[in-house]
Amino acid sequence: MLFRSIGILNNWNVVQDASIVAIEASLGDYVRKDGDTMTGPLTISAGGLVVSNDISIGGNSLFVGDVQIGGDLTVDGSTTIVNSTVVDISTNFIYLNTGLTGQPPSWLQSGLVVERGDASAYAVIFDETDKTFRVGIVWNQMLLGFTKILKPNL
Repeated sequence: MLFRSIGILNNWNVVQDASIVAIEASLGDYVRKDGDTMTGPLTISAGGLVVSNDISIGGNSLFVGDVQIGGDLTVDGSTTIVNSTVVDISTNFIYLNTGLTGQPPSWLQSGLVVERGDASAYAVIFDETDKTFRVGIVWNQMLLGFTKILKPNL
C-alpha cells in the first residue's frame, strides 16, 4: 500500500509540475513577483496604472494627454514649455538671456511683448544696438525677432 501511495504522489507531482509550467508559459513576459524584471514595452489598455510608492523611470518618457501632478514638481535639468496660459513668478526679478556667454551680439534685443488680440502689441525691449530700452507699440515684428520695433509711446 505504501508503494502504491508513493506512486500516486509521484504521478500527482508530475501532473502538478506540468500544470505550473503551462501556467507560467501562458503568462509570457508578465512580472510575477517583487524583484522580477520585465523587458520590452508595457501596454495598459484599460483601468490605468496606479503606483502607491516611489517610481523611478530611466530613459526618455512620452506622455500623451493631460498629466496631473498632486504635489511639488522638482526638475533637475532644463525645462522647455511649449505652451502655457499662466506664469506665476514669486521672485523679484525675471532673468532673460541667462544662457548667453561672452560679448552680446550687436543685434540682440530682449524684453517682454504683450499681445492684444487684433490690436497692436505693446513691448518693453532692451536693444543692444544702441544700448537703450524701448517701450511702445510693436510695428515690425519678424519671425526670428524684432527690428527697430517700437514707435515711441511717450
